[in-house]
Amino acid sequence: MWEDGGDEDQAIAGLLHDAIEDAGQDHGSITERFGTDVADIVVACTDTSGPVVEGAEKEPWLLRKTRTIDSLATKPQSAWLVIAADKAHNARDLMIDSRRDPSSWNRFRQGPEGMCWYLSRLHDELRPLLPDSRSVEMLGACVSGILGSDVVQSKLPPGQSAEGWVAAYLERRSALQ
Repeated sequence: MWEDGGDEDQAIAGLLHDAIEDAGQDHGSITERFGTDVADIVVACTDTSGPVVEGAEKEPWLLRKTRTIDSLATKPQSAWLVIAADKAHNARDLMIDSRRDPSSWNRFRQGPEGMCWYLSRLHDELRPLLPDSRSVEMLGACVSGILGSDVVQSKLPPGQSAEGWVAAYLERRSALQ
């Protein structure tokens, strides 16, 4: 957060960004400890539509990710940088892990196809919102690195670019259903 011009509330929210999804917290508990501004950012970073009930199954991945992408521009500006930093960090880790061990993709039910689609779309949406952001730049570089990886390149149909393959992800999913 600091390196990308974020403030103290954004830095705290960055540390807490998954607290609602993964730690059983809610807006009230975060507000009580860190204030309303931090809590509002954390809520904006959360991709579930309601409170997370321990032991309950999350909404389907594609629904949550599509909703995140579609609502990004309407989220508070203070959340954009936190979201960008989180996704850049995730993309960097994914790129490094998959280079070290291509089987690391097995952690993701949606595989390289889904993750590349999601990270690429987020980058496309965040770039105009935060044109000078280091996090957005890093996200884009990591997406490019992932798209150029041997694992992704091996999945491409002959003659199709990685970018075209990613762009057609939703169409391929629809055709399977």
